[in-house]
Amino acid sequence: MKKGIALVCMVLSIILVAGAASADDIAGRLGVTGRIGFLVPSDGETTVGPYHHINTDVGFVFGGGFIYGITRNIAAEVDVTRTSFGGDFGSFNTDFSIINVSLGGQYRFDIPVKKLVPYAGGGLVSVRAWATQF
Repeated sequence: MKKGIALVCMVLSIILVAGAASADDIAGRLGVTGRIGFLVPSDGETTVGPYHHINTDVGFVFGGGFIYGITRNIAAEVDVTRTSFGGDFGSFNTDFSIINVSLGGQYRFDIPVKKLVPYAGGGLVSVRAWATQF
């Protein structure tokens, strides 16, 4: 049920936010990016001690970053995203948190369509994860 609600919320947010974008030149411009969403982790099983089943909840993802246009076709970006979700492991309730820090670059292709800019990107990601038991 939770996964279905998260899927419906994701689809609705994409439909409501989608709009026509302008594919202007990015050279010398600084942009701010934002990101919100849901994480739907799968349940797991482990054999630590007696047999246990790990039940996880749908989590929330949020973050943002900056993108800077170096040339007309090349851009650099930095992004920080935080994800948190809960889980039950036997009689223990646990909160999991993940912070992603990514550094990346984009190459934007020149095509004749004005409002469409396909790009290829790559980068490095640093991940820090922890669990809090209570």
